[in-house]
Amino acid sequence: MNALRTVPNTENNPILRRPPSRALDATEALDLRRLQRQQILDTVVSRVDGLAPTDRQLLLAVYRDGMAVENIARAACSAIGTQTVLTTARALRRRVKQLVRRILTPKYAFVLLRCPEW
Repeated sequence: MNALRTVPNTENNPILRRPPSRALDATEALDLRRLQRQQILDTVVSRVDGLAPTDRQLLLAVYRDGMAVENIARAACSAIGTQTVLTTARALRRRVKQLVRRILTPKYAFVLLRCPEW
């Protein structure tokens, strides 16, 4: 069974390339977090095509354009004029979390990839 295990590619993975005895300094750790965050942003933006238009606009405003949810809520409240900004911002934050959680699942990626064939 151990003969079937594959050895991870250490050339493309900076964490595996580093000697195990050396700890990460703050700059390296920050760079890895930035890289990981940028990859998540790119993934979210690339997968919004399968969403409803309003959800797509919301995620693009937050993740591509970098708008704060509070600013989006303020704009929505001025257009609607019925809810408070705090309530709307809370609802929008919850919706963004739900959408991102859904978009990052392997099932969503599979369906988005295979959808044109169906």
